[in-house]
Amino acid sequence: MKWSVFGIILSVTYSTCAVDLLVDLPYGTIRGRELATPNNISFRAFQGVPYAAAPVGTLRFQAPEPPTNWTDIKNTTQDGNICFSVKNDSDDENEDCLFINIFTPILSNATEEKFPVMLWIYGGAFRTGSSKYVNFGPEFLLEKNVVVATFNYRLGPFGFLATEDGVIPGNAGLKDQAAAIRWVHDNIGLFGGDPEKVTLFGQSAGGASVGYQLLYKKNEGLYHGAILQSGSPLSSFSFMGDISAREYAFDLASQIDGAVDFGNDTNSLVSFLLNATGRQIDKASTLTTVTSRPLPVIEKDVEGAFLTRESYEILSAGDFLKVPIMLGTTSEEDIYAADDLDSYTTKFEEYESNHAKFIPSKGFHLKAGINQTFVGEEIYDMYFTNVSTEDKLGYFFRYNSDNQYSKPVIKHADLSSNYTTVYFYVFSYDGLMGNWNITVPGAGLVGHGEDDRYIWRVRSSTFTNYDLSKYPAKDVLVHDRVITLWTNFAKYL
Repeated sequence: MKWSVFGIILSVTYSTCAVDLLVDLPYGTIRGRELATPNNISFRAFQGVPYAAAPVGTLRFQAPEPPTNWTDIKNTTQDGNICFSVKNDSDDENEDCLFINIFTPILSNATEEKFPVMLWIYGGAFRTGSSKYVNFGPEFLLEKNVVVATFNYRLGPFGFLATEDGVIPGNAGLKDQAAAIRWVHDNIGLFGGDPEKVTLFGQSAGGASVGYQLLYKKNEGLYHGAILQSGSPLSSFSFMGDISAREYAFDLASQIDGAVDFGNDTNSLVSFLLNATGRQIDKASTLTTVTSRPLPVIEKDVEGAFLTRESYEILSAGDFLKVPIMLGTTSEEDIYAADDLDSYTTKFEEYESNHAKFIPSKGFHLKAGINQTFVGEEIYDMYFTNVSTEDKLGYFFRYNSDNQYSKPVIKHADLSSNYTTVYFYVFSYDGLMGNWNITVPGAGLVGHGEDDRYIWRVRSSTFTNYDLSKYPAKDVLVHDRVITLWTNFAKYL
């Protein structure tokens, strides 16, 4: 006996009383499983669903291609491979990693109602991270009756290597994200999701990624709202800046085989890199001597390019997708870096001996001819005038929180508000669930990523919120309010 609910086929085998959750996709049939939230509310999970072809062979470094078809029922009941991630070296890393996970509530009646969809993009500085279930359990969100989707995208050199001449175009990871967004629009209706009510959300590099997807005009009509947590395309950690992407590419290859001389020939370079193993490239990315890492770049203006102008220029001109956006930061983003206080102190001493270092090296838009010494002094005075010696290091945290996170996110909000509806927040609740528990005299509280702890159900080696009864009642209240705010944004666009 079979029947279809939102494209999901429930195949009941009476001899075992097992329920087979099958979905017929354009590429083949997948099998999911039924799970339950902490409040024993059932939901359906489909994990490790291919949303693009494996980016291997000649597809390495290139834009993603559609998934290849399959004939047998594909079990999608566990996480798929994760993408290569700097300094990870886990057994489940693989270039065949472009998988999406879909989690959907179960309606109590067989109506044609469809759920709003929340599509998550993880952070990790564009070089680490994955959509693994243990890190991004969707149960809390599902209890608010939204469909949740998470996915992997290529990272580090696999996702962001570029040669500046089109041989390796760059931004493959952003193109993966765009492919996942289109996949959701085209297929989420089969899972009970509403393709006309999709909200992107992400944190840190994931928040910046959401911002980049707002700049990509080919996403028109594919989603209808966006949440940027602690990241923007204007953030200094989200673009290459003055460091040469081409220089990085050649240096990466030299770390694999220092005896090879490519001259300045990028065709020879890419041929060499295509013949290297994924593990060799991943290891080489930890050894490069160029003082940057592969990040989003401005590409040549050719067919298939993702980004051909500076993000600031695009936002200023209003040449982006005008959907409602919500964005913000935590109240002291950089305090998480206090786990290496000695290095932080050394860095502050360098800045205090040369105030010009306080001028942001990326995205500051300082006019030509301006005296940099004067500007550096002004910034220093703004943070450190009348500050005690004991509190100075803490105020350096405040400066870095502003420079790396608050300044670009506020500027993104300001520029966007000229053209679309913008909601701004600051997450400043200092609770046990936030997990950093770091204090530095003079600095504020609530660091980078603490907001995520109140959204996702996490079970990692360093943190878990699987059992909310172990947390103070106020933490649980804030957790519920954050979940409600985020899901209400998605529901009532």
